Amino acid sequence: MNILILGGSGFIGNAVIPELLSRGHKVFATYCNHRPLKERSPDLTWIAWDATRDALPEIDWEKIDTVLHLANFSDLKSFPVNAKSMFQVIVNSTFNILDKAHTAGIKRVVVASTGHVLPDVKIIYEEDATYAPKNYYGTIKSCSELLTTAYSDIMATAVLRFFYPYGGPGGERFLIDRLIQDVKEGNKISIEGDDGIIINPVHLNDLARGTALALESMATGIFHLPGPDQISLRSFLELVGKLVGCQPIINSKSKNTPGGHAGLYTRSQELLGYSPAISLEEGLKNMLGLI
Repeated sequence: MNILILGGSGFIGNAVIPELLSRGHKVFATYCNHRPLKERSPDLTWIAWDATRDALPEIDWEKIDTVLHLANFSDLKSFPVNAKSMFQVIVNSTFNILDKAHTAGIKRVVVASTGHVLPDVKIIYEEDATYAPKNYYGTIKSCSELLTTAYSDIMATAVLRFFYPYGGPGGERFLIDRLIQDVKEGNKISIEGDDGIIINPVHLNDLARGTALALESMATGIFHLPGPDQISLRSFLELVGKLVGCQPIINSKSKNTPGGHAGLYTRSQELLGYSPAISLEEGLKNMLGLI
């Protein structure tokens, strides 16, 4: 297929593009704030695009079979200063691409999202769980998801929720990389309750395979792409400490028993054939250069 990736030069795109090229697809990928991946392939074309200025990238839309929307705002902590720009990149661009795909006859649009659209009262969430975002980022991602789902009657749309990806270059601003760095540097890490939230981080190699499966499918709906292991934040930090040889400094800042930020992947497994293969310990060891 000819696949257009919006936001192809970011943390996720750097893993997804090689996977798609290895499966024989031709990729057109946009870049803005990040340096494009130096992948030498006649099947990869880079396109400059800034979603805060231009509604859509300049491309021959008749060549495109499938669109993957990975574009995200670079500083998610800048709310409310950059609230409008965040909305443009995440919500406006989702509408623009869905509208363009419809008029151009593109049959498949896949939009990346996050578990932050969900509440944090349960331990683990099904793919049809009710929306209950706790912050602006989760709220506008919810808007993007709802827009995508609204077009499912006229084209094959899908939403992919990523759960704490890790394991590749460029992940410094993502949670798993930040926590590893905090443990290495001896920084105090605050958690809710005794053990903190439950997470199931996904290694980029599993995430890339799952994303490719979604692009090659015509299945519609919301699909979770988590890792295979559910673990409390405290246990995760202790595992990192064991691997890097530094005892984590953990502060339980309340007596509340938190829920989770983990996702089941029942629908992804049944309809996409997704099954994460890289255990958390194996993935961390690989990331830290221990294997």
